[in-house]
Amino acid sequence: MRLRAIAIGLTVASATLGGCGPDEGVEVQGVHGTLDCPSGFASNTVFDQAPGQPGSPSPEAALAILTPDLNRPPGDPEVESDDGGTVIFLFTDAAGHRLGRVVVSRPTATWYVDAAERCADSW
Repeated sequence: MRLRAIAIGLTVASATLGGCGPDEGVEVQGVHGTLDCPSGFASNTVFDQAPGQPGSPSPEAALAILTPDLNRPPGDPEVESDDGGTVIFLFTDAAGHRLGRVVVSRPTATWYVDAAERCADSW
């Protein structure tokens, strides 16, 4: 399945996390929830499915297609929410920082990546 990114946004936040040092960061309010970003910047990419492209048989298979160059967040994904037709994966690191989210949905019989948001930098 081929994905085309159609929009990229940049979000800046002002609430700091912690104090000084390497764990200092900023809570960024993303489209799908709060992220913990070192610099306070995040990007949000919305995907438009290329016409005629088949979907994936599961949310996990759709997520596996997303690569870092297509805005896949770093870290380990876990299902944050699942309403049966839309699954949101939250990506975290070992320290528990919320690094990004990927939204996949099933508009027909198969699954597609709809959006990916992530910190613009990493810890």
